[in-house]
Amino acid sequence: MDYAALRARLEEADILGLSDAEILAAVNARTLPGSVDAVDVKRELLLAGKWPAIVIAARANNPAAVNITEALDSIPSFDLAVERYLAAITAGLQVLVDVPLITVDEMAACLALGQNKRSLADVWALGPLDLRAIVKARAV
Repeated sequence: MDYAALRARLEEADILGLSDAEILAAVNARTLPGSVDAVDVKRELLLAGKWPAIVIAARANNPAAVNITEALDSIPSFDLAVERYLAAITAGLQVLVDVPLITVDEMAACLALGQNKRSLADVWALGPLDLRAIVKARAV
């Protein structure tokens, strides 16, 4: 456990002033969206029978297909807790719906891959936390 890093997190404005019990509840609660791995999006679209058509469209220089294949090839994971990643993957999939290379339901299935909720402690790579960790961090 990196107690110095935890102490720095405990001094952030949204946590400052909370009791230790409130901090534990807040940082261990699984409320944040998960991440979506690019390989899982490809797998979902392959199982729907759409990935081969997207690849063929990309090879034919279809801008929507080129953009999504390049994004999925260059970004291994989209953290949906980060608004710009959520916006990027949503926009990329929406364009595929508009073309239409996929359906709205297939887009929803891809975005649902990130529904495994994470805690703030997971995001910080410090958790799950217990009272002992908070007490030690405050002592650092």
